[in-house]
Amino acid sequence: MNKENAAPAEMKARQFATRVVASQILIVVGVVATNWWVLVPFRHGITGPHQGFLSDLEATGEPDASLYRSLDFLASLLTLLALGLRGPIGRVGERRAEFPWIIVFAVAGMAGSLSPYACAEGTYPSCRQLEWHFQLPMHHYLHIASGIVEFAAITIAVELARRRTRGEFTPEGRAARVLTRVLFVAYPALAVAYLGDAFGAFVEPVFFLTFSAMLLLEVFEPQRPIDVDSNESISYPSWQRD
Repeated sequence: MNKENAAPAEMKARQFATRVVASQILIVVGVVATNWWVLVPFRHGITGPHQGFLSDLEATGEPDASLYRSLDFLASLLTLLALGLRGPIGRVGERRAEFPWIIVFAVAGMAGSLSPYACAEGTYPSCRQLEWHFQLPMHHYLHIASGIVEFAAITIAVELARRRTRGEFTPEGRAARVLTRVLFVAYPALAVAYLGDAFGAFVEPVFFLTFSAMLLLEVFEPQRPIDVDSNESISYPSWQRD
């Protein structure tokens, strides 16, 4: 690279480094907000109605519901911002197949936080009965739909990440394989917790933590940006190298 192009390239490298740091800070804060469930034992104790599902605490009329919904909205917003700064390019310069699905996950999470449960169906049998007979307000069912989309999108993202990194011994490759195995066990446990109305408060955090790990994985994966004008790799921070 000649001296004429050195200054623009150096500026691009600095801008890239700034975006990397900003995206990582945003996703870390977002993950902290996602895991609001750690507050539950301190604010509600470890026994009582929330032994259903932690998400029931976001239902209309529940104590601290507006706080938890606000944290969910904040987490989704920060995730979208972090993904926008980070971009879809992976370690070796390829566009990651799972990236759009994580965007869908974040958008669905934001929609769910704006459409709360009308009542806590995992806590009150009468609420579940009304739910199954479609006698609750529309926002209740929008929350259910957004939750299904949210879970499906991030699960697809985990599987696509596993396939993309198959045979690799990179940190993201190993992590994707572990997350896939965790979900393989967690989904049957979730079904048992839902149908049996028990242990939901213990099963749900597994998903919170798994989804959080996937978000961190997506943003912290090293990236080698390409200067399309010079067709040369731009230098990137040392913590982004192998």
